[in-house]
Amino acid sequence: MKAFKKVSIVATAAVLAVGTAFSLAGCGDDEKYEDTDGVTKVLMWIHKTEEQPEGSVYFGLAENFNKEEHMTADGSKKIEVILESKTDANTLAENLQIAKASNDRYPDVLAVDAPKIAQYVNDEYIGDITEYVSAAEKEDYKDSVIKQATIGNKLYALSAMETPTALFYNKEVVTRDVLTKAGVSDYATVQNPWTWDELARVLKVIGKSNSQQISIPYGFGGVAGDLYFYSPLVYSAGGEVFNNDTQKMEGALDSETSAKALAELQKVEAYRYKGSSKYALATGDIGFALHGPWLLNDIETSSYRDKLRNIAAMPMPVVTKTDGTKGKVTSGCGSWCLAMSPTPRNADAATQVIKYFTSAKASMEFFSAIGTFPTHNSCYTDTGMNEELTKGVYGDVAKLMDYATPRPTTIRCGNIEQAFKDIVGKVQTSSGYDADKFWADVKQVVKTYDVYN
Repeated sequence: MKAFKKVSIVATAAVLAVGTAFSLAGCGDDEKYEDTDGVTKVLMWIHKTEEQPEGSVYFGLAENFNKEEHMTADGSKKIEVILESKTDANTLAENLQIAKASNDRYPDVLAVDAPKIAQYVNDEYIGDITEYVSAAEKEDYKDSVIKQATIGNKLYALSAMETPTALFYNKEVVTRDVLTKAGVSDYATVQNPWTWDELARVLKVIGKSNSQQISIPYGFGGVAGDLYFYSPLVYSAGGEVFNNDTQKMEGALDSETSAKALAELQKVEAYRYKGSSKYALATGDIGFALHGPWLLNDIETSSYRDKLRNIAAMPMPVVTKTDGTKGKVTSGCGSWCLAMSPTPRNADAATQVIKYFTSAKASMEFFSAIGTFPTHNSCYTDTGMNEELTKGVYGDVAKLMDYATPRPTTIRCGNIEQAFKDIVGKVQTSSGYDADKFWADVKQVVKTYDVYN
């Protein structure tokens, strides 16, 4: 069990006051942002407030960075981070648009959600950081982090947070006796994953006393959540969500392979939990939950913390492909990243800040505070970093990091998200399991959203 503790880098009142004051003052290019003889200032905008656990980590990192007196590459100036909270994702986006269109001070470093990286590159909101990240530094980041931020062989962002999806289960509900009755040989592993048919058989056994036995987060996080959670089904079957050559979903998401992979969700729809408690898995009211790793943090920071010992994690079930063979293990992933302005005041200073805020140490701070998983290989191999990542349910999830597959890196991601939302909606409203009808529905949805300006 992860040792629950308060974030170790607590921001001081002075640092918090700075962040709030700048946020309220606006973006005017006044002397607060100007370099001095001995200091170069890096303005950084984030989407969280200092009162939120994630924001608290950011502000604590800013305090530590400034105390450590990092220097520019030529050693002539100290680098100082000026951290501003823009409250939430929408407000951050609005402020970026305003600053881009005016002469106001644009941030040197900014937070960007992984699916928006391609759009931000296209709109010239963020710039290339490839030359500032060494091969050794790049190698320590998980493949998914680098892949989601690489466009045209250029790197545009780094992240301290990763969110592999998993099928969590309560060992007191999903017992070996249940598996035996369902005709399933063992709990799923990355070497021997379950199919959706096997999951359905297990659900049928435990569903004799309660049919609502699996939490499936349809519509999670607004429009973006369904693509995050369910694109792994397509990849598991060997299908594609988007054709990078044609820049369309046509021929990819609406293929027979992809459509029938998504139809697998219908096999467990009858057992979907329709309640609202985020602790239903911990209390044993349900046996399974398809979710991201922050579910563990929710349990651990609640009055049900002692129940975490009953929770374990499997890979998401794999798709049974059209030829009858099992698909590959795949996990959804992606989180907020940090990127650099296309025209920073000092690119070396800005990228030093990005690397500090997305370092292995920073990754562990976010892990402790909000339950996202570290983005560095060294966090999993260095026992001095955190051995909790090697055992129990955290160890189960850590194994899935190597199977994390990012969402498509395209400026069309918004359209793909809308398509997934509608397709998953078809799963919920479909009567029975008719894969061919579902395929026709997917084709219509793709046709609707495969139209771009």
